[in-house]
Amino acid sequence: MARPRGKNWRMLGKAGVDSGQLMVCDPCYIKLEWIPDQEPAGHPVFVLTDKGKKKFAGPRLNGWMWQYNGYGTTYASPQDALGGLSINEARDLGLVKDLPVERKDEFSYRGCCDATVEGGGGDLRFKRGHKGAAVAFSSGYGDGVYEVWGRTNSEGRIVEVRVLMG
Repeated sequence: MARPRGKNWRMLGKAGVDSGQLMVCDPCYIKLEWIPDQEPAGHPVFVLTDKGKKKFAGPRLNGWMWQYNGYGTTYASPQDALGGLSINEARDLGLVKDLPVERKDEFSYRGCCDATVEGGGGDLRFKRGHKGAAVAFSSGYGDGVYEVWGRTNSEGRIVEVRVLMG
């Protein structure tokens, strides 16, 4: 993507991306409104159903729980803890299921993931339930470092921001 042209544009800085997504919010909301995830950030949690006979490591939470660590493995990778089955295979056999997500648009890492997977981006809500805590969106080209540009008006105020992700 070409850099913005015109005398009123200047590069504000660069944004690093390791989750494939970015978020725009007021920094004070991070401390006041952010909902910490119950599992490691961004890693889905699966529960072994009562049909499952295989034992594997993991803390108990309404039955056996397995946390996908995401480091060098995929849902299609064989898992020793599941007797060599992949998460996809175990799910197809009814051995594991996704834990339900209470609210997809909460101001949390999970909320960001849900917003970017379903439609490329969306609003995140305050704890009280109204929109406006943040907007999360896919970084388009995945992980990397992206330039952030700002355009000022005649008074020198930033009136537009662009993130160059291409």
